[in-house]
Amino acid sequence: RFSKGIFAWVGFNTYLYPYTPEERVGGKSKWSFKQLMHYAFDGMMSFSTLPLKLATWVGTISSIAAVVYTIDVIIETYVLKNTPAGYPTIVCLILLLGGLTLLTLGIIGEYLARIYVEGKHRPIYIARQVITADDGKITAQDHQGNLSCP
Repeated sequence: RFSKGIFAWVGFNTYLYPYTPEERVGGKSKWSFKQLMHYAFDGMMSFSTLPLKLATWVGTISSIAAVVYTIDVIIETYVLKNTPAGYPTIVCLILLLGGLTLLTLGIIGEYLARIYVEGKHRPIYIARQVITADDGKITAQDHQGNLSCP
């Protein structure tokens, strides 16, 4: 579990306290670089849909670049009567199909991410205090136990 993300999501107050760390009593950390990277990857995948949005944008940009390149090849071939060297049509098709595939995967990933987030059943908001009206008198109490409100 990515505990740092859970603490931030629940809404705990955070404070950056500047300090000079002392040397570890227990020697070196047991976490390897690979474990730290796995932890960072876990946090990024658990609390962010940015990689999916990135895939969507890269697919969109690749598809647009393929269309622009295809137009350039058509203009060079038919208007300027200069046949480009190599296989420009194959390059155009590969770039276009790769871009469209990545775009489609990004869109499907966005749908799946939204389904996944809704499936976690996390509350829409978290109540710091519950304000009740008893006998015409409004009181504020710290909410204990289940922090989610219906």
